Amino acid sequence: MSESSRPAEPRVRVLFAIGHLGGGGAERQLLEIVKRIDRTRFEPLIYLSLRAGELLSDVPDDVPVFAYQDANEKNWRKTWLARLRLGALDRSRHLAEVLRTERVDVIYERTFNMTLDVAAATRLRPTPRVAAVVADPEVECGNRGPLLEGIRRLRGRRAYHAAAMVVANSQGLKERVSRYFDLPPERIEVLPNLIDAAVLDARMVESGPELDPNRLHLVTVGRIDANKGQQVVLEAIANHLDEDLRSRIQWHVIGQGEDEAALRERVARLGLGGAVRIEGFQPNPYAWYRAADLLILPSFTEGSPNVLVEAAACGLPVLSTDCPSGPRELLEEGRWGRLVPVGDAEAIAAGIREFVADPEAWRARATAAREVFRARHEATGLVRRLEGVLLRVAERSPLGRG
Repeated sequence: MSESSRPAEPRVRVLFAIGHLGGGGAERQLLEIVKRIDRTRFEPLIYLSLRAGELLSDVPDDVPVFAYQDANEKNWRKTWLARLRLGALDRSRHLAEVLRTERVDVIYERTFNMTLDVAAATRLRPTPRVAAVVADPEVECGNRGPLLEGIRRLRGRRAYHAAAMVVANSQGLKERVSRYFDLPPERIEVLPNLIDAAVLDARMVESGPELDPNRLHLVTVGRIDANKGQQVVLEAIANHLDEDLRSRIQWHVIGQGEDEAALRERVARLGLGGAVRIEGFQPNPYAWYRAADLLILPSFTEGSPNVLVEAAACGLPVLSTDCPSGPRELLEEGRWGRLVPVGDAEAIAAGIREFVADPEAWRARATAAREVFRARHEATGLVRRLEGVLLRVAERSPLGRG
């Protein structure tokens, strides 16, 4: 049989699973992978718990989206179960049915809660899994309170041990996952977050914010909650910077979250409306990276913060907390940006004072960092590496390909 007359190899059907498609880093990364995966070898599908989020409109036209919410809203019994917080088994059954009817070959799941759901579903319909870890596992297990931490840790351990492969977006996160879940390091592959320099450059020059030219502009981007540390930056500005310096800067908080109202209330109570602006969700953070002077990343924990990667790749100077994993590795021990202790308002204030005293020195370092980050996180090569993982894992399917 000639080469041209051989039947084409069936494409690998990959289900990309995540809770929703909000504007967070995990959601944007998953969608960028879906857009770039090789359509000649893969057929991507998306599974969501909730059909919600700012990025839903960015899903490519050739990618079907399935959501538990769709079935949930059509059946009063399922809504009742969900309200009683008894919907985990129901979600697993729904996902297992999607795996069966769509003949999924391999699953790529992102975020801890989705990993728990997918692991349960694949006990009903066996399907090999690639489990992506993007956040500190201790925080993920402990964020529902101490009573549930042990249960979530046990469930997480079982889920990751059952995965065909685990991928972490930094070496530091790989080490934490390995220790916390007693997972052999060889079962975990490091795949950094990806960026597309051409996309960054195009989005940076789009219409952006109109900022006061007489101030230096500091920006923090991310979900507004206790773990992201915005309250620590506010304390630094309110209690550790003098009035003259506050008049020379403006801190812009981009994002939404459960602590947004409390942050706004505290800013108003402190009378800092001139120095602090809560900007809400912004669909194009890259225009902010072009307009701003300094990124502040005040998180208590991170996996590998996509905000830091993108800002550095846009040439923006970085002041970051030294989380247990992520920033130190990305910034190479502080070579490409300033690291300060976690939760230390005075140290953040000191970093701001240092930047204001000599912004050109910070900008020179950021210019050098720009090319380093663009090369290290280049999208095409990282997606090809993930494709190799998916192909290897798909061959292990107990149901056979297709």
